[in-house]
Amino acid sequence: MDEVTVFTQHRFGTTLIHRLDSDEMYYTLRDMSGELQFSVKYEHIIVNEAYSLSIKDKPLARLMIRAAAVVGLGSIAAFFFSHLAAYVGIVVALALFSLGYLAGSTRLLAARYTMLKMAPAPPGAGKRHIRVLNDNNQPAILSEIKKRWKARLRLLHIDINYSNDVVKEINKFNWLKDNAIITPEECRQAIEKLQSIAARNAPVPADVDYN
Repeated sequence: MDEVTVFTQHRFGTTLIHRLDSDEMYYTLRDMSGELQFSVKYEHIIVNEAYSLSIKDKPLARLMIRAAAVVGLGSIAAFFFSHLAAYVGIVVALALFSLGYLAGSTRLLAARYTMLKMAPAPPGAGKRHIRVLNDNNQPAILSEIKKRWKARLRLLHIDINYSNDVVKEINKFNWLKDNAIITPEECRQAIEKLQSIAARNAPVPADVDYN
């Protein structure tokens, strides 16, 4: 799967970019506090443990409060030149302050996200998880991530690891089947090969009479 797919999402002061390459995803989170970027291999994304989270846009709330302070000070200075302009400025400042306060203390400017854990976390991610904004693009993004996750795990684990413990290999193929990474028939064929190997390598009981 070599095609590159890019999804860009915006909500309030936050931008999310998911660039899906063949074997890894490049993730960008950009908001008023700065930018976070990292790349993660699909096999390190825990797609089956997604959870929902509502996150407040605190930088935008702080910006509104700062803007309210600036407008308020400007309104006081404008009072000596135009009472009307000063009153309008005070009303705007109070409105900005109220919105900023409500945004910071309530969910007025909160956005709902689907969060994806990573194990291990890639360099640059810290303790952050992957965010997918719950908008019209969310189902397509999650579907594409899971499709590439399956393709990556299939590439890495479709072959039998003959140096591994037979029971562990059988469990691996059952897990691949249960997660629709391989077909039931592919799983059956792999397990039959492993069971055959186990039978050939089984120790011969001491009391077996070959005569």
